[in-house]
Amino acid sequence: MTEEINLGEFITLKGFHEEDGSTMVAVKKIVGSYVKKIMDTLESFQDITVTLKRVHGHEKDGKIVGGKYEIHIKVNAGKVFTAENTEHNLFVTLDKTFKKIIAEF
Repeated sequence: MTEEINLGEFITLKGFHEEDGSTMVAVKKIVGSYVKKIMDTLESFQDITVTLKRVHGHEKDGKIVGGKYEIHIKVNAGKVFTAENTEHNLFVTLDKTFKKIIAEF
């Protein structure tokens, strides 16, 4: 089961529990900024789930290192919007995936 991190009542992060504190500060800022844009665009916005999966990495000391970051975003706004992307850099992956989902509106 994937651990969840709730940011307020509308935002759920899944799979981020292994990321370090400084990474999470940046992740929360990126997600918060994009969610604000989404909420301003979609009047029927209900909630958003951002899921992180590490792929093609290897395990070291009980954590996955190296490889790529796979991000899935699901926005509920009366209609469900989804997007996904995979990159080597977590922040680039988040940015590209949010841009994909905003392009669907």
